Amino acid sequence: MKRADRIILPAVSLVFAVAGYAIYGWVTAPHYYTAPAEARIEVKYNPRQETIEDVSIPVIRIGSNDIYLFALAGYDISAVLVSKRKYRSGFMHELSPWDYALVWGSVPQYLEYLEFNQIIRFCLFTARADIPIDPGYVQVHMSNNHLIPANRNIRRALPLARVGDEVRISGYLVHAQAVGKTGSVTNWQSSTSRTDTGNGACEIIYVTALRIGDRIYE
Repeated sequence: MKRADRIILPAVSLVFAVAGYAIYGWVTAPHYYTAPAEARIEVKYNPRQETIEDVSIPVIRIGSNDIYLFALAGYDISAVLVSKRKYRSGFMHELSPWDYALVWGSVPQYLEYLEFNQIIRFCLFTARADIPIDPGYVQVHMSNNHLIPANRNIRRALPLARVGDEVRISGYLVHAQAVGKTGSVTNWQSSTSRTDTGNGACEIIYVTALRIGDRIYE
């Protein structure tokens, strides 16, 4: 083989590899539509929680488990993403691969005074001593959210949000019940309050729509 051939063949292979990667990314990228310019994400308001009746969510099969999701309330939250974490192992990681830590109200104005840390499905925060607002206010205007995507498109969109983005999540707070093939039952219960703390205080959201900036994924 001539020297020119040895140079051209790797270059051609590289071109095809890059093109293939680009095509794969385009095919697998989540689809979205753009929100109207006037439809802003208003992070100053509290999450909206609504009483619901007769909401049916399809059973989800994961491995040998059937996951039953029982809707507790309709839920809609507009907030700023301050931390996110992907779970690749552990309890319910396939059902809920991402946690978003969110803040709203006046808290987004004071992020320079705050530090957030997600660990083992919790989110903790520390505040500088000179923060101009009561840390107690921060406590009830932040939440750690376990996100269950309602479909593949939303699942693919979840990694795209970045810290500092304004996001809007719509769906349902749910109680998840995993039933194994031997009849074993494991329960995972969402909080339905913004003022609770500690174990059980996180929101578990079955996500039917996700907005990141002006992109809406359904």
